[in-house]
Amino acid sequence: MSYLRLFLKHAYFVKKSIKDFRILVYCVKFDLDKLNYKEVEPLHQLDSIYQNVYLLFENSAKIQLFTFDWFSHKIACNIPILMTIGVFSISELKWNNLNIIKKFFDFKNCELIVGVIPYDKNYFCSFSNGKFIGVIPDMLEIVEKNYNFKTFFIDINFSANESISHNFFNETYDNKIPDFIIKESTFFTNINGKYQSVYLGIEFHYIFAITPGELYTTYEKLLLPFDFTTWIFLILTFITAFSFISMFNLAKRNIKDLIYGKSIKHPALNVVSIFFGIALKKIAKENVSRILLILFIWFCLIFRTCYQSKMFEFMTSEMRKPSPQTINELFEQNFSVITQKVNLPLLHGVEDSKRWKIRILNNTNFIRLWTSSLMYDASAKLALLTNEENIISHSILKSSELEKNIKIAILEEKFCTQSFVFSLPSNNFFLEPLDHLMKQLIPTGIPQHSFAYHKFMMLIRKKLKFKKEPQVLTVGSLSFGFIIWLIILSTSFIALFGEIIIYKLIQKPKKEQKKIFKVKFAKIHPITEGKENEKQKTESKLVHEDKIIEDLKDSKSEQNVSNE
Repeated sequence: MSYLRLFLKHAYFVKKSIKDFRILVYCVKFDLDKLNYKEVEPLHQLDSIYQNVYLLFENSAKIQLFTFDWFSHKIACNIPILMTIGVFSISELKWNNLNIIKKFFDFKNCELIVGVIPYDKNYFCSFSNGKFIGVIPDMLEIVEKNYNFKTFFIDINFSANESISHNFFNETYDNKIPDFIIKESTFFTNINGKYQSVYLGIEFHYIFAITPGELYTTYEKLLLPFDFTTWIFLILTFITAFSFISMFNLAKRNIKDLIYGKSIKHPALNVVSIFFGIALKKIAKENVSRILLILFIWFCLIFRTCYQSKMFEFMTSEMRKPSPQTINELFEQNFSVITQKVNLPLLHGVEDSKRWKIRILNNTNFIRLWTSSLMYDASAKLALLTNEENIISHSILKSSELEKNIKIAILEEKFCTQSFVFSLPSNNFFLEPLDHLMKQLIPTGIPQHSFAYHKFMMLIRKKLKFKKEPQVLTVGSLSFGFIIWLIILSTSFIALFGEIIIYKLIQKPKKEQKKIFKVKFAKIHPITEGKENEKQKTESKLVHEDKIIEDLKDSKSEQNVSNE
């Protein structure tokens, strides 16, 4: 196993303190085609739920991910066994046979190397009669019983110019790498220049695996370019337009001709054709109608262009529905929950309760929300969950409300996490039922920023590129178009009432003047009109008699000619 030695030589990692059980990992990437390796930048502080050291072998066809199982059997202590996590197909861009190894809690009575950093060595830990004595060794005895291991102390002395990782591989330690590093902050805290003893409290983390929403269908994407408010304004625009048209159609012919003109017969079809950009064959002759027409064409041009451009952007990208925004929605949708007990350093004694409250307020708040660090590969569908707190144990919550249990490490698509931390400086926390604690957290909403997808490529970050999801157009981004909408609405109201007022003030007095003139003329000339009518009648009778006489003469002359 030459590659194992190569990895241990070049992969520098630091196991921090005994309260963490976490390692800062440098992942080594091996190129099997060229038979060389490349050091990759540090991934992150991986969660202790999973193994901490990873090997990555890559060729042109696939990527293999391995890890080490350090305490897999009782006979050999601290001997790494190579374990396969999964194989990633470069052509299919997916993982096959994923197997995440969970964290071990039983060290099989093996000897673990603990490095002590001497801040105040005589106070915290001292060497006497061939063994280490002090507060730290006493605390470690409790930890040894819980995790079933033995402690082997080494003294870590390094200058300011040397790194811890360098000293781990220094030959002065006889090639022994510390499993843990003990610092003064592990069991003590410095307040106003005085060291105060602390004890390990308990903190529960409720971690939800938030999967992204389903993909929008093609028909659903038709409504995505505009937000809800924008669609409401557009609908109101057409409602007002058609309502005015229906009012004018019910009005008299004179009012319709006054606003539309005699050339416009179907104004509703004109509104629809203008919105879709179809040319009009006939245009209104009135000035007010032309002004409204120009403003409406301008309004439709802005919104139609924005809709078409955004629609193309949405159709060419994968859009997902929003994730849940409250804890109630998480429970309703049967999201899986992982609870984690973490150790929390609390000041010892009742006298230090005020200081404890100050410390909590300065650091975290008594009841707080925080977002777990997350690293995942969206296409590889492999995610490793990390926490900022020191982890002692974990358990998967199974209840009647959450029958569907999703594995937190392996999901079908990219996901993000949200953690709810509830801290109590008391061991009575164990007696609190889980349902009671969750009811206290349910009214709390989930911050919007915590649902941003952490697009951090873990294994093949250079092979794939993430695209930003297109943004939905809002009222603010279309403010210019809505200003035109308000102008159209206001001018239409002004034009409507103005034309009606003008019609009432001007057209009706003209009709009344014509009627008055006819009545007056009839009163002044009643006899002459009657005589003229009699003359016309007599003249028409005489003309008719003359025609009859001429017809008789013509008929007699024709008879004489026929007799001869």
